[in-house]
Amino acid sequence: MRFSSFIIGLTTSITFTVQAANVDEYINQLPAGANLALMVQKVGAQAPEIDYHSQQMALPASTQKVITALAALLQLGPDFRFTTTLETRGNVEGGELKGDLIARFGGDPTFKRQDVRNMVAVLKKSGVTKIDGNVLIDTSIFASHDKAPGWPWHD
Repeated sequence: MRFSSFIIGLTTSITFTVQAANVDEYINQLPAGANLALMVQKVGAQAPEIDYHSQQMALPASTQKVITALAALLQLGPDFRFTTTLETRGNVEGGELKGDLIARFGGDPTFKRQDVRNMVAVLKKSGVTKIDGNVLIDTSIFASHDKAPGWPWHD
């Protein structure tokens, strides 16, 4: 709980500080050669309150990941759960799926290889031992959120 309070205080103070002064004043204090891209927008707002080089491509900082996680927690709530499902397009006859198996991933940041193994075990337990079709991975949920050009492939 103390960590959550710290992060909320940190993001609130950053927001109030940035709103209180012109962004240029902060930029002038950066070390030579430093880059800054910043966008501050309230959840649900149509336009950002501050937009400074937000289209500039840059790797996200580790601190940004903490703020993103906090924003997800505040927006989605503590009871939100990501869903990952296996679906079939076809019929199962004698343990054989005659059709496609579709894996729909919902962006669960905690999803691991063991979860895939568990899904396969559930599929086998339901009686499917062979697939006469394609195994498809549906990534349509991520269609507009690919990594930016220039980002390392493993980031």
